[in-house]
Amino acid sequence: MGGGSNVFLKYNSDMNIWEIINTNTPTFFEGAALTADTLGVLYALRGGGTPEFWLYDVVSNTWQQLPDLPEPVNSGGSLTFARRGNYFFVYALMGNKSPHFYCYGPYGPRFDGGGTPKGTTYNWYRLKDLPVFEYGNKLYQLSAWPGASLAALCDAEHGVDSIFCIPVSDDSFPDYVKRTVLAYRPLPENTWFTSRRLEHTPGHGTAMASIAFRPSLLYQLACLIGDSLHRFAAHRYIGNHLWEDFEPTPEYIKPGASIAYGNDYYYYAFWGGGKRTFARAIYYDTDLQNSGPLSCEQTLENRLITAFPNPFSHNTAIHFLVPYPAYYQACIYNSTGEIVHTLFSRHLEPGPYVCLWNRISKFGTEVPAGIYLLRIKSSDGSQFSLKLTVR
Repeated sequence: MGGGSNVFLKYNSDMNIWEIINTNTPTFFEGAALTADTLGVLYALRGGGTPEFWLYDVVSNTWQQLPDLPEPVNSGGSLTFARRGNYFFVYALMGNKSPHFYCYGPYGPRFDGGGTPKGTTYNWYRLKDLPVFEYGNKLYQLSAWPGASLAALCDAEHGVDSIFCIPVSDDSFPDYVKRTVLAYRPLPENTWFTSRRLEHTPGHGTAMASIAFRPSLLYQLACLIGDSLHRFAAHRYIGNHLWEDFEPTPEYIKPGASIAYGNDYYYYAFWGGGKRTFARAIYYDTDLQNSGPLSCEQTLENRLITAFPNPFSHNTAIHFLVPYPAYYQACIYNSTGEIVHTLFSRHLEPGPYVCLWNRISKFGTEVPAGIYLLRIKSSDGSQFSLKLTVR
């Protein structure tokens, strides 16, 4: 909860309830931040002027202190998780108006000739600081002010693409500078560049979350624009790469706001400001995307349904064609015929579609490796199937 609290909660989206899951949680303060991998592990900055870095194991329900950061974390601290091959990385901003940027990973500032991280011992390493921005013949040092936020856009099979950063700036900075969004290319490049600017000036309470999937190009950033603005913005890496405004959030965005992607195609958010309000949104229909106009007349029986990649380890994109309007349901079955996940259940108009499965079951856990069956049924009884291999 932050603010000197040690209350640690879990939200069950199926039952729509909160529960306290650990009574031995460290006390977290202003500047605390939380990020998660895909294997049931959470990473946390304690904040409050401490350099402490913690790990929470979902399976064992235990906290473990990891190596401290090289400097203390205060308001504006932020974390994000990314994976490259068999290695994982946690990126961090220190807050407290600092431009310093760190990575918790298995390597130092150098790679070997093949670009593979050296060593398997994890520790913190300082990367390139947030850049100095030139505007109007003046130089402005971008740094992590309260409201600073990080989010990683990751390739499901090939590793990290970019780490995005909204630093939030000094009130004295020009509005053009304050709307800056940065993107970081990981080692061996170790460089920052400017991405598309926000349409609105961010402030305290700004927060980001992301989803990413190549090859279907469903790259998306979602952002709550803080400082008491009634606003939600999203950035999808398709087409013109612009930030787009959506329906305003039901409450003002204030300090303490946060947003996360829930692996069920919804974004979950707190509005901050000391309130308990918890909400979810699906402003982009990421579970089912219409991928273009119909090219030919086909029936469900002879429609070629495809998935790429297949076999897969993390995510797969399932492409299929709807020949006529009807109610459709897509379910994933295991080898015993049990439904492990329902991808969608809704009315669809004719057209080609793509939906994603991230091997998450209806219980919110990863399914084990094996053979699964995707079956899409229509309300008139027609159906088609595809074998999926999880490795």
